[in-house]
Amino acid sequence: MANQICSKESQKACFNSERLFFRPLTAQDKDLYFSLYTDKQVMRYIGPPFNHEQAQQLFTFTLNNSNSYGDLRLSWTIIEIDSQKSIGILALTWDLTQSNTASIGIMLSPDSQGKGFGLEAQGALIEYGFTQLSLRRIYSQFATSNLANKHIYNELGFVTDINTNNSKTTSNQLTAISCYLEKQAWQHNFIQYIPD
Repeated sequence: MANQICSKESQKACFNSERLFFRPLTAQDKDLYFSLYTDKQVMRYIGPPFNHEQAQQLFTFTLNNSNSYGDLRLSWTIIEIDSQKSIGILALTWDLTQSNTASIGIMLSPDSQGKGFGLEAQGALIEYGFTQLSLRRIYSQFATSNLANKHIYNELGFVTDINTNNSKTTSNQLTAISCYLEKQAWQHNFIQYIPD
């Protein structure tokens, strides 16, 4: 089973939803990481696809600067339980000015998109952030043309952040929208298991 992949050191950071298992990103995820960051379809709402060298630099940086509590970023590999296939990555990045606030991000392989995994994965991570990491607010920023994310964040209860300029253009020339979710507004239950 997927939870056997979790090392003793990272077991508390592992959890699962109905169809997905989440474990901290490790060096064994290099091929998945590269495939996501270099894929034009995956990157279409994020920015230009990375070349191999750029993907290597970011992967090394991510591994060296995440996945221990106290770091500014925690990253998970998303594994489909039925197939045991790694299908994406998910991350929380802390706000430097507020320790109980983070932003969420997700990347799914093209063959895993359109199956409801984005909603399930982000819902589970939001729940984990609120219940296990003492977060009070979670932000997201996404391209306004990304209708799937717009639907997901509406479904999860996010509200548009009126304190930001929601018509700003990102570095890749996409117009972005910012939204957030407060812990007290959270009304979903996605996680089915967290190891003790």
